[in-house]
Amino acid sequence: MAKVLIIGAGGVGSVVAHKCAQVPEVFKEICLASRTLSRCEEIARQLPRKIRTAQVDADNIPQTVALMRAFKPQLLINVALPYQDLNLMEACLEAGVNYLDTANYEPPDTAKFEYSWQWAYHDRFKDAGLMALLGSGFDPGVTSVYCTYGLKHYFDSIDTIDIIDCNAGSHGQPFATNFNPEINIREVTALCRHWQDGRWIETPALATKRSFDFPDGIGPMNIYRMYHEEMESLVKHFPSIRKAQFWMTFSDNYLKHLEVLQNVGMTRIDEVEFQGQKIVPLQFLKAVLPDPGSLGPLTKGKTCIGVVAKGIRGGRKKQVYIYNICDHQVAFKETNSQAISYTTGVPAVTGAIMMLTGAWHKPGVWNMEQFDPEYVLILSGDHIYKMDYTRMLALHKEKHADCTIAVIDVPLDEASRFGILSADADSRITKFVEKPREPESTLASMGIYVFTWKVLRERLIADENDPASENDFGKNIIPGMLKDGCRMYVHPFDSYWKDVGTINSLWEANMDMLSPKCPLRLNDPSWRIYSRNPASPPHYVAPEGTIRHSMVSEGCTIAGTIEASVLFNDVKVGRGAQVRYSILMPGAEIGEDAVVEFAILAENTKIGHGAQIGGSAIDPLGTKITVIAEGIALPDGAQVAPGTTLG
Repeated sequence: MAKVLIIGAGGVGSVVAHKCAQVPEVFKEICLASRTLSRCEEIARQLPRKIRTAQVDADNIPQTVALMRAFKPQLLINVALPYQDLNLMEACLEAGVNYLDTANYEPPDTAKFEYSWQWAYHDRFKDAGLMALLGSGFDPGVTSVYCTYGLKHYFDSIDTIDIIDCNAGSHGQPFATNFNPEINIREVTALCRHWQDGRWIETPALATKRSFDFPDGIGPMNIYRMYHEEMESLVKHFPSIRKAQFWMTFSDNYLKHLEVLQNVGMTRIDEVEFQGQKIVPLQFLKAVLPDPGSLGPLTKGKTCIGVVAKGIRGGRKKQVYIYNICDHQVAFKETNSQAISYTTGVPAVTGAIMMLTGAWHKPGVWNMEQFDPEYVLILSGDHIYKMDYTRMLALHKEKHADCTIAVIDVPLDEASRFGILSADADSRITKFVEKPREPESTLASMGIYVFTWKVLRERLIADENDPASENDFGKNIIPGMLKDGCRMYVHPFDSYWKDVGTINSLWEANMDMLSPKCPLRLNDPSWRIYSRNPASPPHYVAPEGTIRHSMVSEGCTIAGTIEASVLFNDVKVGRGAQVRYSILMPGAEIGEDAVVEFAILAENTKIGHGAQIGGSAIDPLGTKITVIAEGIALPDGAQVAPGTTLG
């Protein structure tokens, strides 16, 4: 566990503070500092645990060093202004603190984005035994990781990248920027540069436009070419890239306002004299525009940021689009910040975790794409369990393994549902059969793997080039490695684990959580489980309401009877209603005198008064669970038989 100092209390700083506070096992102590102490204190009041706050001028190196020496952090997360990067790097060197930022240095008096100033610190950080991670945001940051991931998994070489940043949200304001107006407008109005055939080509800002059809219901939008700093590091570290471009969406309304502001000189960054004082017009404009932090509750819609990469795989041309979708309102619900800040802040915390846990630790100054993993952890997303993966990784290292598989002992009559392994006295795997009809062992694969990356990469490339392969770990990768004599070991697991890939297993897992004998305790203070916080009011039980042997989340209103059930947030149960052995997802509403038994109700379902949903019918294959899909509304008096699925 470590101490972290966060400098910067804007929208991104708020997200970073929220996300760090959710991971106490890494961030033992947090200090949030800014020139404006009141803003730090405001953010601190929103967090689930106490953090320190401090006032600091990031331009003042001695003041920053004094704060570091007093707090003694292992890492500084810099989410202040890009102008302050070099001063903060100097302070880290003097105080002996590791450094991380989300955007490269930019001189205050010149709109010039360039890594050279920060790369020049490499030897000084290396000699001090300190690490500086540059551009650990989304773009730069995650987009660089996407390019690295693409090269490792989809290409033998990449020759073209188009980084595309789309904000399809709307805040309803005539003109506002979603992050610091000064930085935003400087970035947008700067001369455009793109990389082509070994050189930078300059064109006027936003002069090149095209349409791009975005996924997840966003649809076609105009994108404009501009310069962004990650292209500089990517073409340096991936010399095969022949062409690199960065694109961003802008509404016609934004561009028209920006044009007028440019025409009247309000985007200038040089000083002008006004009433006997020198002011910078863009800084004055920033003061009169809406504070980006105020846009969070107003902004609706989504962002889509990703990379379109083109290259060669197996002698053939290939194109891949890797992207992320983030919903403004979902981001605000969790962190009181819209998606622009969220998508920058979360990667910053991820980079910090990688540094503080030692997964990434290399003295010097580095960009995100320079970190090549030595090991890869692969997990399944439909399993319920708690596991310390560091123990599994330690075993993998100790055995010098190519692959380590987590296993659990299952009843013999259930073994045919799993990949079954046999192992010798040293835990080395001797046999693997995917879902055997007559299993010879009861050691079942949990779908949790640690691979040595170099070995896995070779296997994945060979598997993709095999036309007979089904491209499946259990059917192709694992048996192939075992056949070829790879060093493969089992990591036994003997606590709670359930595969919730079926309706009945999902229902059973929730019912298990109600048992005091369940090894997976949600209230274990030594191993907290974090999920999205809906920030709803406390649940309310009316005088006529009763709750027995159940879990009821915040925001629920209970006027009926709840027994042996799990209620997610904001569920409403009317007077006289009965809910037994059921799972009610967020926003479900149960009308008066309705009965819900042995059922799973998805989000925002509505059950009418007097309705009868499900029942306790049991057949030889187990309990019949009734399922009502998201958003379905059933009328008063409706009857749904046990085992029915609607939607």
